[in-house]
Amino acid sequence: MKEFLKSRKNAGITIISVLLILVLLINVLSAVFLSFSLLKKDGWERFEEYLYGRQLSTASEWISEKSEKIQVVNSEGEELNGLKIKNEHVSHSYILICHQYGGSPEAMEEYARHFYDLGFNIILPYMRGHAESPYNKISFGWQDKSDIINWIEKIIKEDKKAKIALFGVSLGANAVTLAATEELPTNVRLVISDSCYTSLDDLMKAYIKNETKLSSLIVRGVISAYVKNKIGESLKNANTVSQLKNIELPIIFINGEDDAAVPPLVSKLLYENCDAEGVEEVVIENGTHGRNLEADTDAYWENIDIFILNYLGI
Repeated sequence: MKEFLKSRKNAGITIISVLLILVLLINVLSAVFLSFSLLKKDGWERFEEYLYGRQLSTASEWISEKSEKIQVVNSEGEELNGLKIKNEHVSHSYILICHQYGGSPEAMEEYARHFYDLGFNIILPYMRGHAESPYNKISFGWQDKSDIINWIEKIIKEDKKAKIALFGVSLGANAVTLAATEELPTNVRLVISDSCYTSLDDLMKAYIKNETKLSSLIVRGVISAYVKNKIGESLKNANTVSQLKNIELPIIFINGEDDAAVPPLVSKLLYENCDAEGVEEVVIENGTHGRNLEADTDAYWENIDIFILNYLGI
């Protein structure tokens, strides 16, 4: 009888061990799949829908008709692609508009039209890993920050009187915020950061918690190793908040009250940790990640327009 009970106990331990190994294996394999999918060219549709509640449109007749293709060679020797919309009125005001994860310059028509009407010349770069970018991996804005500096230099080379604003949404917001932590030419006057995330770790933590039943610790560990291999920084080190002390430019952080990807309490860290003169925070009622403009168009543009008038003029 003892031998029978012992064998049953051993069998039970074996079954439990096998199940635990299977669970671990499922989590690791899922993390590998997530890692590849999140950083792949043009993004992952499921993550895009999680962020914005829908997939982004890439069609814009207005941008196609108004724009011309432009290029600049970055510090890595890669030829970056973008679009330029020259304002019909003579203007030395420029705005660099950086698109979202999974997006493209063509998806930024609503923003481009508004800034065009204000008198801006528009520069719309393809962010790394998107559409006509020469890169095959998305860097979530972390490596795009150096490319933004190359675009700024191109603008100034062509117009020494240029007054430049930086604008971005989500991934683009992270890119322009990080670019502002670098020493930029005095031509750059302000930054508008819509739906910026605090770190890749916080972004992944929220996604795993809200959208999967996987172990956050295991999955984030695998994703972190993959991200470090591809963009040179782990999830934890790809931390925007830790860089904010270096920003001197006026910057406005716009976040949504109902943003599940970057909740208000998390996004508030951006504002609280930035010591720049002219730092402002706007929380859009009913706003969600990357869709604050839709939630309250009037409040959105009112805050941005006043900010621009205060620090740049037109």
